Amino acid sequence: MYPEYTDMPTRLLWLAVSSKLWTVAKCSTSHNYEGTGQNTYAVETLHGDDDREWDSDLPGMQRRRHTNGKTPKKLAVTDMQVNQQIELETGLDRLREMYALGPDWMFVQEDTKTITTIFYRSVMLGFLLNVVKAAQTESKSKKNMSPSQAVMKMGANSMTDSTKVIKEAAKGSLRLTAFTASLLYLSQSIAAYRNQSSVWEYSISTALAMACVGFGRSPGPFVLTVLGGAIAGALGGSMACSMLSSVGASQEQRTLNRIRQQLEQQQQQILEVDDGVV
Repeated sequence: MYPEYTDMPTRLLWLAVSSKLWTVAKCSTSHNYEGTGQNTYAVETLHGDDDREWDSDLPGMQRRRHTNGKTPKKLAVTDMQVNQQIELETGLDRLREMYALGPDWMFVQEDTKTITTIFYRSVMLGFLLNVVKAAQTESKSKKNMSPSQAVMKMGANSMTDSTKVIKEAAKGSLRLTAFTASLLYLSQSIAAYRNQSSVWEYSISTALAMACVGFGRSPGPFVLTVLGGAIAGALGGSMACSMLSSVGASQEQRTLNRIRQQLEQQQQQILEVDDGVV
């Protein structure tokens, strides 16, 4: 699944990220759009039904029932309304919706929240892996030193070695950060803009991610790294699209559910205004 010219931190991070990619869309479907039907979706509210009963044991008092006579009102959100709203929505509108921020400066859309959580965890994991790798490299370089170099090294401060390890880890982490951002955000942004789940967004994003990892290498290995990333992304994207479609969480289905939920909320607000609740 990963090209030959990738180091161990990149391979481990690739496995961690790719194993969670398909859960990004599934999360929003299972939490936000649960219980949605397929044909007609009714928004129902009681129009001020006020049923009261009075009962008294005093002489001459009888139980009486007062009803205002209003019946429940129903406004349906149909598939035609949803499809019309989707046709009016552009790719830029979906991108703005995807990266919209709330009052707390957090992403509003659940998909983007999940992607961001995976991104932060992957960056932290990548930094730790690069620290271990840099420490191992520094340890091997000390073992391979000549006696004269070892004597000169003894005079150096141990703090210098620690700083060198952190610097090397930071360099590797920057590449892995670009790798993870391309793999997560770019793939989902392409899918949201096109409103379609396909292998292309995974292939393109993975190729660019591997280009970030292989940046600075000679042309031959760099090209092989990018091509390997494109092929791995296409294979992984094919499996991801199949899994997303099987659980009803493809980009098209998520957009359909999101628009339907927004229309239902609008209908609910209209009913509340008519009832004098707001």
